[in-house]
Amino acid sequence: MVVGRRRFVGIALVVIGGALAAVGVRRGLITTLRAAFSNALRPTLDPTAPTGPVPSPALATLLAFAEVVVVGETLPGAGREAVQASLQEGAAARPGHRALCEAAAALLDRLAGGSFVALSLAARTALVAEHRLAEYPVGRLELLSPRNRVAFALRDLLVPELITTYYDSPAGWAEVGYRRPYGECGEGREYTKAPA
Repeated sequence: MVVGRRRFVGIALVVIGGALAAVGVRRGLITTLRAAFSNALRPTLDPTAPTGPVPSPALATLLAFAEVVVVGETLPGAGREAVQASLQEGAAARPGHRALCEAAAALLDRLAGGSFVALSLAARTALVAEHRLAEYPVGRLELLSPRNRVAFALRDLLVPELITTYYDSPAGWAEVGYRRPYGECGEGREYTKAPA
């Protein structure tokens, strides 16, 4: 059977289009499976762990860590109080949060070779940078490693919480140039100019 040029081009386009569609579907499937697999390995809070206040030494360690991760200097009073209150509220209300806080503080102390709080801000910053503890989110390939699960939980769960808590507080809004935090009313003329 002789196939004309138009018929041949039509058949070729159908075959090529089908092959491209199959590859696209396959890539979409691979992407979906990869995302599902990495989400299954992503750290989560243990729903069976008890709630309760974070012990004082662990809280001090996490506040020292927040100084490094959030602002790179000593937290101001209102910002420090907001971060501390958030950690305590999370530990009291969410199962597994207290265990995460205690494990993260123990990891920081172990990496510091003693008390993380006792280190200078520069030494704490160098330690956090060396161990990549402020990098968020944890990459998909890193999640395959069975080691460093506490560090992954610290990076994936606590780091964003600390940053969000600080910048939602009045001290965080002041840090970025606003005199009033979000939701607090000001003068109408105040909103006609960029913050100074």
